[in-house]
Amino acid sequence: MSLNKLDEALNIVSSLVIPFLEDDVDVIQKLDDEPNDVGGLTSSELKAKFDEAGNIIKKYLNETLVPQLSDTVAEAEARRRDEAERQENETARQEAESLRQNTFAAEVKEAKQAKQDADDSAKRAAQDASDAEAWAKGTRNGKPVAEDDPAYENNAKHYRDNAAEIVGPTVTPAQLAEVEKLAKAGSLGGGASGALDDLEIRVGSFVNAGAGWNSYRFPVPFEGTPQVILQPENFPGWAEIRSITAEGFLYCLRQPVYTEGSVSTGSYYTASGTASSSSHSSKTLVSDVTLPKAENKTTSEAVRVHWMAVEYNGDDADADR
Repeated sequence: MSLNKLDEALNIVSSLVIPFLEDDVDVIQKLDDEPNDVGGLTSSELKAKFDEAGNIIKKYLNETLVPQLSDTVAEAEARRRDEAERQENETARQEAESLRQNTFAAEVKEAKQAKQDADDSAKRAAQDASDAEAWAKGTRNGKPVAEDDPAYENNAKHYRDNAAEIVGPTVTPAQLAEVEKLAKAGSLGGGASGALDDLEIRVGSFVNAGAGWNSYRFPVPFEGTPQVILQPENFPGWAEIRSITAEGFLYCLRQPVYTEGSVSTGSYYTASGTASSSSHSSKTLVSDVTLPKAENKTTSEAVRVHWMAVEYNGDDADADR
């Protein structure tokens, strides 16, 4: 029993090579003219000779041809079922891939819009701060303010703080670079760097655990080390990150804390008039000036921090970093 190679239609029956029945069935004509006397056959043995050819054919049909045909038809049916299942799985995979690509494109578009909104807010706040600072340094209650007047810098600091609250969480240049990289990786066509099969994006959020450096673990570890972007919500500062692994990372929230300036003064007197008739007037002497300072400190505020982690495992992943 031998089979030819299957064609694309899995038509295994038409490709079947049926073996020939080569057993000798010329039983009767080979007997002697007088089989009992010359051949020495008994009556029972002579009768059996008449059935011998039929039994040879029966054995060939039952033990060779029928089993081979049954097995081959069953195998062809099983292959048809497997092929139908494979085609269904491929259709489902293509639909899932199309959905994933559409979702990724929407996420990139949303990230770009968020960045544009943050940039617009930052520009408006910066302009407000600039205008307010110029006003604060230029006048106080409609009168000019000298630069050595404590109100000069204090008023400017007040408007800078207000501007920082207006800005809120902004997109840093590093975050902008990550968004642009994601957009490039998600563009269709051209090279392994655009292959979406190896790109995984996850997002989430958590509440700041306290001041200083804190750890955060991903709900499900990545296969490799992802790239991570942090965005504090309604926080006039920024987030720092380090020690990124497949399981998580370390982070802290920082914001500038200003110390008030101070001016130390004393008094001295000057005389006026003649030796016989003189008067004294009091003058103020500035002995020391301490300017306001800003120090970046971590915070324990319960700020919600949003994160986005991207892992790209393509052939050009290392080259793109």
